[in-house]
Amino acid sequence: MTACAIENGTAEAVETGETVDSGSGGPDGPAGAEEPEDPEGDAPDTAVEVPEPGRAETVLPPFTMTADGAYAARLTTARTAAGEAGAHSGPAWFPERWTLDGPEPYAVPLPLDQPEEADSQVLPLADGRVLIRRRVADRHAFSLLYPTGPGTGELPLGAVECAELTLLPPSPDGVSAYALSVGAHSTALWLVAGGAFGPEHIADLPGRCSGGVWLDRAGRLLALDREPVGAVR
Repeated sequence: MTACAIENGTAEAVETGETVDSGSGGPDGPAGAEEPEDPEGDAPDTAVEVPEPGRAETVLPPFTMTADGAYAARLTTARTAAGEAGAHSGPAWFPERWTLDGPEPYAVPLPLDQPEEADSQVLPLADGRVLIRRRVADRHAFSLLYPTGPGTGELPLGAVECAELTLLPPSPDGVSAYALSVGAHSTALWLVAGGAFGPEHIADLPGRCSGGVWLDRAGRLLALDREPVGAVR
C-alpha cells in the first residue's frame, strides 16, 4: 500500500511495505349458501411480466457519494425509440444527482442534448454540482454539470491525454477531484477539479496504483493499492 500526502499541488508517496492488492378458503356466508361460479375460472394470484424478446437487462452503475453524505450521483438510463432525438434504439445514459440531506431523498436528472457513453464516470461535489469524465478519442474530458431550471448547465474543465484514467473517491474537502492514470512503470496522479487552470498533473507514483481511500478529513492524505513493476527482492 502507498500513502500519498497531497500538499500545495504536490504529492509525496510513502511505502508501507505491503502490496494490498388470496387463496380459496371456507365459505364466509351462512352454512349451506352456494358460492357464485367464476365464469373465467381461477385467476392467478400474481401477474408475471414477460420480458421483450431480445431485450437485455440494463445494469446501472453504483452510486458515488460525497464524503459528507449530502449528495450522490450515478449514470442512469432512459430507453429511447429508434429515430427519437436522433438516437438509436436502446438505453440512453445520463447523469442524475440525488440530494440525501433533506427530509426525503430526491433525484435531479442532468441530461444534455446527447446521451452519455456507458463508460463515463460521475462524481458529486459538496456544492451540488456533478463532475463527469468522458472519453473523447484518446483524451479524457472533464465537465461540471448543474441544474438550471428545466435544463442542465455544463462547465468544461479541460482534458487529460492518456490511454486509461479513473476517478478516485470524492475528496473530503468537497471541492477537489483526483484521478489516476496507470502507465507502464508508474501511475500519474491528476487533480481534475478544484484547481486554478483545469486538470493539473500532481505526481508520478512508482508502480501500478489503483483503489484509493482518504485517510484524513482535509483531503491531503490518500492511500492507494500499489503493484510494484519489475523484480521484487
